[in-house]
Amino acid sequence: MSSTPPTAPSSRSGLSQVVRVILSVLALIEVAIGAWQLFAPYSFYTYFPAGQGWVERLGPYDQHLITDVGELTLALGTFLTLAALVFERRLVQVALVDYLVQAVPHLVFHAIHREHMSTAQNVANFATLALAVIVPAGVLWLSLRGRNLTRAHVTAPRLGAGHEGLCAGATGAIGRVLVPALVQAGHEVTGMTRTEQKAAAIEATGAAPLLCDVLDRDALSRAVKLAAPEVVVHELTELPPRYREFAKGLEATNHLRTVGTQNLVEAAVAAGARRVVAQSIAFLYAPEARETRSRTSKVVPGTTPQPLSATPSVRCSNWSAR
Repeated sequence: MSSTPPTAPSSRSGLSQVVRVILSVLALIEVAIGAWQLFAPYSFYTYFPAGQGWVERLGPYDQHLITDVGELTLALGTFLTLAALVFERRLVQVALVDYLVQAVPHLVFHAIHREHMSTAQNVANFATLALAVIVPAGVLWLSLRGRNLTRAHVTAPRLGAGHEGLCAGATGAIGRVLVPALVQAGHEVTGMTRTEQKAAAIEATGAAPLLCDVLDRDALSRAVKLAAPEVVVHELTELPPRYREFAKGLEATNHLRTVGTQNLVEAAVAAGARRVVAQSIAFLYAPEARETRSRTSKVVPGTTPQPLSATPSVRCSNWSAR
């Protein structure tokens, strides 16, 4: 079987890099201005921006006020820097909201108080401040609409978020409902599939698509290590869409449930995942009055539990009929 390298669409990678650049630029501006205000308050009062003295025109010098503002500006710049480095969805959203809380009133103030500058200066100032509001607001809007802009590829840096998940079988009957629900709940999800066509469907949910065949053990191991998930969700089946063909799909599904599950568990353990959640189904239980079944329920005679070998940190079992 040929090896299928784990890949992710380049469009997401490009968009992610743009978002990261925007965060980095905002952080650089805030850190530079904050440091100027904090460590050279009178110079900032006299010369900001670039020797123009705009602050000086607004009132008398107050060292305490300018240094206090500098501390807050530097703190905002530090927060934006961390968001760009960690690049986790919720952190980026909070950083952008925090930035807009100061950027929007700043824009409104200068839109109202125009008497201290010339027409050209007002136009340039307003255009700059408006751009500094529109761009971050647009990124925030896209992110809140479900576009997971921070997951450009599975190697995106993050700070042990504790909610990184990889869903194998992300476009199956359960996976295609589960993945968007996890994304909407704020989880960072990588959805695994074997085809480019289905990768587009995963990306549309806000998850990061990953192309890989679970039966290709080596490629799967590389893919899961790249994704570095804390939780791996197993939703793999290969059942036909029509019930009449159900029996024909059992052999392929059983192969996924045995060899595929074994490969996935081993890859999860090697990648350091702390939990594997696996879909399971068995038409093996003996008829009983109650509707629910458990591990202790009676099974149809002739069936035997066959545990799959796993390390102590991750355990699973598979049931097959003989």
